[in-house]
Amino acid sequence: MLKLLLVDYLSPNGHDNFNAIHINALLKLGHSITAIGKKGQFDGVNNNANFSAMYLPSWCNKPIKILPNVFCRIQAIFTLLYIMNK
Repeated sequence: MLKLLLVDYLSPNGHDNFNAIHINALLKLGHSITAIGKKGQFDGVNNNANFSAMYLPSWCNKPIKILPNVFCRIQAIFTLLYIMNK
């Protein structure tokens, strides 16, 4: 049994089903998974004692329209710092 950490800090909507399929497959193999992402990101995952989810605050997923390249990278850095301190 492996202990896995899945961090989906970008959390695009297309990852919901993708994550659920892969997490459920890993849970069937008996692995323990902790997932981090936006609220509702892991709703498709079957209830299992080996699965736990942590949710990022809403400011981590807000789109930035002014200078998106610069501010998106800064936002990603703050999101990763938030995860490291939890």
